Amino acid sequence: MRSSPRRLACLSRAIGAAAWSLAHAAGRMRSAARIRTVATRARIVVGRRWLPGSAGYARSVPELPPIEELPRPRDHGEADHLPGARLPEVELPSTDGRPRVLGGPGARAVVFVYPSMGVDADQLGEWTAIPGARGCTPEACDFRDRLDGFRSAGVAVLGLSSQPPDRQREAAERLQLPYPLLSDEKLGLAASLGLPTFTFRSRRYFKRITLIVSGGRVEAALYPVFPPDRAAQQALGWLATNRVGDESRAAGRS
Repeated sequence: MRSSPRRLACLSRAIGAAAWSLAHAAGRMRSAARIRTVATRARIVVGRRWLPGSAGYARSVPELPPIEELPRPRDHGEADHLPGARLPEVELPSTDGRPRVLGGPGARAVVFVYPSMGVDADQLGEWTAIPGARGCTPEACDFRDRLDGFRSAGVAVLGLSSQPPDRQREAAERLQLPYPLLSDEKLGLAASLGLPTFTFRSRRYFKRITLIVSGGRVEAALYPVFPPDRAAQQALGWLATNRVGDESRAAGRS
């Protein structure tokens, strides 16, 4: 587990505070012992075994498999067309208040596209059964924790989903994400770029995919991404073997 003692201590305090608040709101828990039981059973952000807390009792949250045991997404060629594709010059709202145009000129960036953070507890069972759906929060935290590696490579990190900006801002604040999240509520990039999607309860979501972009084009599409909490490692591995300038140097030697 990569968590530092300081982070674990903060997590412990947060779980304790959430348990006390839950007890007061429910009005049914009378003793500190029962409150400690709730804190123990509410498995919130523990390494790779992340599971959102429930607004009700801990027993209302279904027992779900850890991330590494989730259904594995398959590659059906849905991203084969993306490397080399030109990005549409579409302006997308961002959690840092500065809209981004992915198709504009600029340095290399990693855009991790994810389905949705914060699925309701009563939908988690169905959501988990969809290959590649669950795991967005651990993925975002992995990019957060490995951000120094991207900065050392001179690469920006952006997250992107179809969630509305207010939901993304809440997630960015809650998880203390040091990079912006972009909102494509109408899934415009699914139509203009052909990003893969899936449908859950009559609503479409982006499938999980990591794009390496620069100069208005897609350099690489890492797909499928599994497990999601290693997406940042996967992207850093690609960057390590595809440094900026390698192609031009290789062309000069030929």
